[in-house]
Amino acid sequence: MSTSTSTKTIGKLSLGLTLVLGSLVAQQASAHGYIESPMSRSLSCYQGVNANCIAPYEPQGVEFGGGGGAFGVLPPGNEAFPFNAPADGDIAAGGLTSKYGNLNEQTATRWHKTKVKAGKNTFKWKYTADHITAYWQFFITKKDWNPNMPLSRSSFEATPIGQQIHNGTKPNNGIMNSSHSVDIPTDHSGYHVVLATWKTSDTSATFYQVVDVDIQNDMIAPSKWSEIGSIQPSQTDLKTDTVITARVMVAGQEDVSKQTVLTIQSDEEGKSTQWPHQLATKINADNLGYKAGQLNKDDEVKPAYGPNTAYVQKDSNVSGLIIDIQRANPIFSMEVSGVKSTYKIENGKVTLHFDVKALGDSSKVQNIVYNAQKEEVARGEADINDGSEHFTIDIDKAVAGSYDLVTIGKAKSGALVQKTSNFKMVGGDVADPTPPVVDPIPPVVDPIPPVNVDYDFTYPNDRTAYKPGNKVLQPKDGNVYACKPVPHGLWCKQSPQHYAPGTGSDWSDAWTKVSK
Repeated sequence: MSTSTSTKTIGKLSLGLTLVLGSLVAQQASAHGYIESPMSRSLSCYQGVNANCIAPYEPQGVEFGGGGGAFGVLPPGNEAFPFNAPADGDIAAGGLTSKYGNLNEQTATRWHKTKVKAGKNTFKWKYTADHITAYWQFFITKKDWNPNMPLSRSSFEATPIGQQIHNGTKPNNGIMNSSHSVDIPTDHSGYHVVLATWKTSDTSATFYQVVDVDIQNDMIAPSKWSEIGSIQPSQTDLKTDTVITARVMVAGQEDVSKQTVLTIQSDEEGKSTQWPHQLATKINADNLGYKAGQLNKDDEVKPAYGPNTAYVQKDSNVSGLIIDIQRANPIFSMEVSGVKSTYKIENGKVTLHFDVKALGDSSKVQNIVYNAQKEEVARGEADINDGSEHFTIDIDKAVAGSYDLVTIGKAKSGALVQKTSNFKMVGGDVADPTPPVVDPIPPVVDPIPPVNVDYDFTYPNDRTAYKPGNKVLQPKDGNVYACKPVPHGLWCKQSPQHYAPGTGSDWSDAWTKVSK
């Protein structure tokens, strides 16, 4: 009986040991490599040198397999950095946010830094799985990078400071480490981040390691400037009359007396790389306790085309900079083209083909066809996003005669443009309609007079006389209606079928009911 019990216990222990060994093998199989000297951020966190951070599962697994990575012996290029790298803000974690996201935190004081000298340095990779290799590269943050901003592609110099192309074999003939010469720029000093990438040949992955270094550089004196913000180029060029305001913070509160306002005077001034230079020049001329531009080799702040950084010296009370861009309302325009002067009716039908170009803003464009009796016979509409649209409108049961194509563009900014295109339809299978017999004596309609409300006309009057603000009495329901302000008030003169006050399908676009 006891033997049986012992056998079951041993079996459970063996199974447990097997699971543990299996787990260790699985972890080892997923392990790859890290920078051991100077100690990388992931290794420092794993070993506890970086305090108060959750240690990664292991320092060697920071790999990025996305972005179109490829297999084989490849030259340095899009497979690693910067083009197909992890997203900005996720570079230190190699894109593995759920596993290594704690490595993405970035401030001037967050991480342990290893002292290095400007000039030639040796960086060592340590491997736990020595994949066959395509190449290694090393990048460093720019001289004026902001250590309190998340790491992004723009944080790093575009040219690697170290690079070694391999031949598709294991690193260092199978020895589980490799050494690389890295040239720290002599114009860099203080805290910087070195990004090391290892591109394998037998997987689509690239391994990422960030190394926090303190560059000891006796060749240049420390800068007298500190960063407080930046002026970044706009994603698109700015229109004339756009207003840009540089708002200054002092001790965490905005000081409106230190504002610098720039109004764009021309399309040339509004170019995305041009206006930051102009704004920085104006800021520096105003002498408000800070400078904007880029540092030159003499530690001077000079305005630049493109990104500019805001700097202060120790005696300044300026603590921050906010850039506000108040874009000017776009100038909305609309043109209609392609409408012929005459169309031939075939099989009782005419098809209109024409183009509408609506520029300066996104807009809703309506096309309405009216016959000689001012009745709507066809319609087509579409949203146009600052461009052109081709319209096809079928007129069924076509009748020979004169027609108007009314095109109305309503811009997002509120602007309205209307174009009218005249054309005729001739021939066809449908005879001209016999004009309706009109009783010369219109029926007498007893209007219900409004209560204590004055009005200018009894509808319908001569519609060409209506102006925004006019009030009319609608005999059909006894209400008084006021013509809306511009631009919608311009529609009071439009088709009575659609805009007749109180009765037309779209009357509320043009009129406001005053009383009953």
